[in-house]
Amino acid sequence: DLACVDLSAGLSNGSVLVTFMDSRSAEKALQALAPRATWVRPTERDYHAVRLAANEIPRLSPSDMLAGMETFGKIAKCWNQGGDLVVEFFDLRAARETVMSIPAC
Repeated sequence: DLACVDLSAGLSNGSVLVTFMDSRSAEKALQALAPRATWVRPTERDYHAVRLAANEIPRLSPSDMLAGMETFGKIAKCWNQGGDLVVEFFDLRAARETVMSIPAC
């Protein structure tokens, strides 16, 4: 699924910016269109990750925490950042749903 197609740079440099809902789809497109397609840094609204403040994280085992987060979507990776838990989803809709459902995000 496409999240956005931005044609605004097309007149100046001939490029089109395509944002995918799922990062796996973006990877497939990059591979299929190489070397004509390149990765660009996501904008704020394109992020697939959510951050849970350490003081807001329930006292659950890591496996229980990940199982709970996976109810929103498939997890690409997670890491500790300054004591906070960062969970990155493959699909940005899962990250958005998490933010809407968990006040601590």
